[in-house]
Amino acid sequence: MATENASGYVDSRRIGDSTVTVINDGTSRWTPNVDVPPDALRAAMPEMDARGQITIGFHVAFIQHGGASILVDAGFDDPDSAWGRKFPTLWGGAVRSPGEIRPRCALPATASSLA
Repeated sequence: MATENASGYVDSRRIGDSTVTVINDGTSRWTPNVDVPPDALRAAMPEMDARGQITIGFHVAFIQHGGASILVDAGFDDPDSAWGRKFPTLWGGAVRSPGEIRPRCALPATASSLA
């Protein structure tokens, strides 16, 4: 998957004086843990499979404002980090996107200096 084009998984927008780049990290399967009767839950989430799971997305945001840069990683983390390697074992069905696998190609040049 590392050879796939990451452009379909990355989008940048201007919001006021800031540039916000959002990267699709990938998806995983998740079982909602809510106190709702099963029939009501299935009615609210028709995409739920027979095991009661839905697909959820994970994303990273890179925000540039003036000379400041902020990386908000609410996703899988760097694939080479300890957490990045452990995450897929904890969340069954985790699938990394090309945007996440090649984040340095997807981010603006100033993000490459972030650790």
